[in-house]
Amino acid sequence: IKGGLVEAPTAVGYSCKSMKQQPVMAAFYNNTNPKAAVLTVGDDQVIAVIAPSGSGARYTASNVEFWEHQGTATIQWFGKTLSCTPRAHQ
Repeated sequence: IKGGLVEAPTAVGYSCKSMKQQPVMAAFYNNTNPKAAVLTVGDDQVIAVIAPSGSGARYTASNVEFWEHQGTATIQWFGKTLSCTPRAHQ
C-alpha cells in the first residue's frame, strides 16, 4: 500500500461528533493479504490490518483501532475515542 503497488479504493468519509473541522476517511483494501484499511484523521494517516471481530469490521494498528458495526464506526485514535457515521455519497 505504501509503495503504491495496489490500486487505491475510493475512501469513505465519516462525520465524527468531536472532529467536525477535520476530515476522517477510511479506504478499505479488500484485495490485499491481510486485508487492510488506510485511516486518515486530519493530517495523520495510518495503515491498519484486519483483526478478529465478533461482528462488524475491525482494523488495528499501533495505538489505533477502527471498528464499524451497524452503521456506526468507533475509532480509537492515539488515546482519543471518536464516534462516527459514514457521510452520504455526494
